Order: sequence, then C-alpha cells, then structure tokens
Amino acid sequence: MKTLIINGSPRQNGSTMSMINIFIKNIRGDIKIINTFITNIIPCNDCRHCWENRMCSKHDDMTGIYEEIQEADNIVIATPVYFYSVPAPLKALIDRLQVYWVNKSIKCDETYLKHKNGLLMLAGGAPSFHNQFAPSILMLQSALKQINTEIIDVITFSNSDKNKIDDDKELIEKIISPANKLNCL
Repeated sequence: MKTLIINGSPRQNGSTMSMINIFIKNIRGDIKIINTFITNIIPCNDCRHCWENRMCSKHDDMTGIYEEIQEADNIVIATPVYFYSVPAPLKALIDRLQVYWVNKSIKCDETYLKHKNGLLMLAGGAPSFHNQFAPSILMLQSALKQINTEIIDVITFSNSDKNKIDDDKELIEKIISPANKLNCL
C-alpha cells in the first residue's frame, strides 16, 4: 500500500506536522510526503495544453507529483487553513490537477486513475466557530474527486494557536482511526 501525504504547511514543527506524524506512526506501507512549501510548482494559467495532451505543458516538480498520484493507493492532504482557504503553494498544486479534470470531464476518460482512498486533516489557529473549515473542505473534496479519491474521513483541529495536539486525546484517536481503517482495506 502506498500513501501520498500532501503537506500544505510551511512549519515543520506546527500542528499540521503533528497530525501527519501521528498518522504516519499508525499507517502501514510506503509513505511519501510532499511539502508544498519546498516544491517548485508553476501555477496553472489555463493554457489548455492538457485539452489536447494527457499531461501539463509545464515541467516542474509537479511532473513527479503526477507520478506519485498515479501510484498512490491513499492520498492525505494535511494543511493549515488561512482565511478560510489553503496556503498558496498547496493551491498551486490543486490548480494543476486541472489535467485530471480535463481527462475526466472534457475527454470523458475515467480509466486513467485507479480508485484511491483519501483523508483530509486541517488545522486552524482561531477558536472553533461554525463552518470554520467548510470552504477549504469543499475545495479539497472537489480536488480529490478529480483524482478518483474517495474521502474516508475529515479531521479538523481548531484553536491551534493556543492548543497542542498532544493534549487532545480525542483528536489523536480521530487521527489514528482512519490510519487503522486504511490498514485494513
């Protein structure tokens, strides 16, 4: 089993990475982490090259990420939420999933990607409030749908500016649970 973790956080010791580390300790198989803040991903400019070709016209780190997506059995997106959205480097990666949307929606070819299982883990610095993560979850669900990924769980952590994940046993269990589920699939 291959699990691709897309890390949208610039902080190597922050809440998002804590969530990732808990997940990694409990998942079996090969794990690849892509940190969007240290990748070189040119933003999509809707050049429509992918309308005529299978892949993107841009040649950057996304080329290797496409290969990782193809091979993955599980895709995890872990990210902080800034002003109801994901950080810009992660958004650039999401926009470059346009090639999969074109293959699926324009070319009507759904055979290019095997089924995958997905997990979303989001951290927000603000205290919890209604729909705090809703815009980001909606965008990430849509992105994963384009890469034939069924989300098995969405985990959110509010007030990460003040609270530590290590102090939240319920949250830790929420992170371990989908890892155990994926181990059994």
